[in-house]
Amino acid sequence: DQIAAFSDSDGDSIKFLLTACGDLSYFVNGEQVLHHIRMLEVDVQDGRTLHLLGAPVGMYKPKRMTTVPEDQIAQVGKIEALFRMRIKVEPVYQFFNNVDNSFSYHMGEPREHETQVGLQFYAFPEHTSGTVGIYPYEDDVTNEIRFHDG
Repeated sequence: DQIAAFSDSDGDSIKFLLTACGDLSYFVNGEQVLHHIRMLEVDVQDGRTLHLLGAPVGMYKPKRMTTVPEDQIAQVGKIEALFRMRIKVEPVYQFFNNVDNSFSYHMGEPREHETQVGLQFYAFPEHTSGTVGIYPYEDDVTNEIRFHDG
């Protein structure tokens, strides 16, 4: 496992953990907040504010933001390196609501008779289990269901 850690501008202890299986997670004060981080953007104006998007743990939102203090700016480069080393996890299927209120799933855009409901299925490569996340809005995660295949 590889780690980048710092105390943020609010005094919280922040840790990014890249596991041996390639999962990049985000912790605040020792509590895991995100896993399978799939987006990391560094604010171009200050070079220290990190914008994150990942699979939330518990009731946290999938989007997070943290600011690295100036005296720990080297951690930004280390976090970016961990992000580049992660295994990318993309949706395998997206779910759609049909006009008859049945559901269908496939990749790509909604077909003529479908509306996207935001339910995505992810298969994680490190094991045979996965996560179904219900994302009606990008900022509002209502539920996450874990399952084991086999």
